[in-house]
This record gives sequence, C-alpha cells and structure tokens, in this order.
Amino acid sequence: DELQAETARSNTEWLDGLGNNTKLARPRFAVVAHRTPTEGFLTPEDENAFIGSLMEENKMELYGFRINRIAWLKPRDKPIGKHGSLAIWFDTREAAEWTMDNGLLVGQRCIGVTPYQFKERRCYRCQGFGHLAWACREKARCGHCAGEHELRHCPPGARARCLDCTGEHPTNDRSCPNPAKLTNSQ
Repeated sequence: DELQAETARSNTEWLDGLGNNTKLARPRFAVVAHRTPTEGFLTPEDENAFIGSLMEENKMELYGFRINRIAWLKPRDKPIGKHGSLAIWFDTREAAEWTMDNGLLVGQRCIGVTPYQFKERRCYRCQGFGHLAWACREKARCGHCAGEHELRHCPPGARARCLDCTGEHPTNDRSCPNPAKLTNSQ
C-alpha cells in the first residue's frame, strides 16, 4: 500500500542490510527547455548555482518543486553556443507538468518546455534494442563488421558493414541512410 511504500522511501536504514552501497532509485521526470541562453552556465561546476537560480526565478520552492539535475543536450565533442536545449530532471510529475504548462523563466526570458523523449538504448553486444550488454542473452554481433563476435574481438583491418542497412560503415554511424528505428519512451 502507499503508506508502506512512503515509509520505506523515507526510512532508508533497511538499504544498509542489502550491502554494496545499495541506493534507492527514485523516479525522475524530465523535460527539455529549448533555446535556453547558456550565459552563466557553461561548465559542470556551475550546475548547482544554475539549478538554484532556475528554482528561485521560477519560484519553484513555493510549489514544493525540486530540480534534481540539468544537462545540455549536445554532442560531447561540440562546444556550446549562445543558446541550447537544456534537459531538466524533476523529482515529481507535477513539477514537470507545471513547467511544461507555464514555461521556464531564464534570465527574465520565458522558454518553451516539452517532454524529454528518451531514445531506446542499443545493446553493444548484439546490436539489438530493449536491453543493454550486461543483460544480453543474444548471439554477439560486431558493431564494426557485423561479424558474429564482439567489437573488441574484431580483426584489425576488417571491412565495416552496417547491421541496419548493410552499407560500408559501422553500425550506429550517424551517416547511415537507414538507421534503426529508435522508439521513444518515458
């Protein structure tokens, strides 16, 4: 029942008995603020200060809302520009819905907010979807040459072949003309 679940969530001493520094996974609800000004938040060290300013400017504490985490949605090897898409993870569905309904104030600008669309992760052992390598029970398939071995055992000089389109590039290559259809889920 809900009362017992809340008691277990708030009194976490029982986690110590499970060992291995077990932590309680709490649900998080993500949204994306598009065309967010990046000024004042360019490094991970600024994250807590930026979260604090977002919460203060949007008066989130007044509603009991809390931001757990934020991250810029960009390729790791690309620098951030003057504006970007900012992923924001809240601790409650109500906080995420309120932000989507009302927008987000950032530096006195109202930013449009949409639900975060999670891409289904690909298993790097079999190249399938819906599970990750550590839980894979399928036959290994190489992401470089499509052979029946793991990528780390791919022979040097092996010709690239895509499992999605059979083209001469590795599976998961951004230039693939027929990438595997990723499904979105929350």
